[in-house]
Amino acid sequence: MTETTQMTPLQAIILGLVQGLTEFLPISSTAHLRIVPYFLGWDDPGAAFSAAIQLGTLAAVFVYFAGDVQRLTLAAIDGLRHRDLRRTPDTLLAWSIVPASIPIVVLGLGFKDSIENEARALWIIATALIVLALLLLLA
Repeated sequence: MTETTQMTPLQAIILGLVQGLTEFLPISSTAHLRIVPYFLGWDDPGAAFSAAIQLGTLAAVFVYFAGDVQRLTLAAIDGLRHRDLRRTPDTLLAWSIVPASIPIVVLGLGFKDSIENEARALWIIATALIVLALLLLLA
């Protein structure tokens, strides 16, 4: 949204439902947070809103996988304690998550302005969705 407009509670609820319903499908929930307001004649809620609403999804994932998160956290600590990051399969998995996360952090920070502006263009989102659909079809 632009600085001069505000999202109504109903809009936030609808976009929350869109996020929740599309997050675990092999489609982009983030794209739908941009597409739905367009078709409903609303302003773009913006990248900050999209990121904030996904915190609810992240919280749900952590709750659902709480046992796994706890197991991997303890395995990571155990690996540090024994100075062996490959001590067990869980230790290796826990410590493999760290370098696997670095590229998205670097790219996210490096392209922050483009992600917040140009990448939210509907033609880019539509193209990306079509390409992803074709890749899923091929798979």
